[in-house]
Amino acid sequence: MEQKLKVIFIVLLVLLIGVSGVKIFCSVYFQPKASVERELESLAKDYYENYYYDSLEKPAEVLAEFRETGLPTAYLRKLLAFDNGRHAASAEVFDSAKYKCDTNTTGVKIFPEEPYSKTDYRVEYKYACEEL
Repeated sequence: MEQKLKVIFIVLLVLLIGVSGVKIFCSVYFQPKASVERELESLAKDYYENYYYDSLEKPAEVLAEFRETGLPTAYLRKLLAFDNGRHAASAEVFDSAKYKCDTNTTGVKIFPEEPYSKTDYRVEYKYACEEL
């Protein structure tokens, strides 16, 4: 009987720790600020790798010119509208009841890096957002 109580106690303790861990993870992962950061990162990646880069005939030649200064800032309004508004639904992440971002000043500055492939770049993020 004592052995069964120990097993039950250990199972309950493991479940309690697991549930607490999931709760903590969810509270951090689904915070409005974290959602905004993830979404802006995703938009920047798609914009540069699948839209901007693919539009260049000679990417290495063009991108080398922007290595130091970076490409012109791509503001959120542009990131939500590019490619025929494919990401328009993402606007709700940046304009929710809990968090609001200015689409005219929130943006990304992309710095191409050698050897100038689709994935050779770094991004500086500029947030103009407020928690409501």
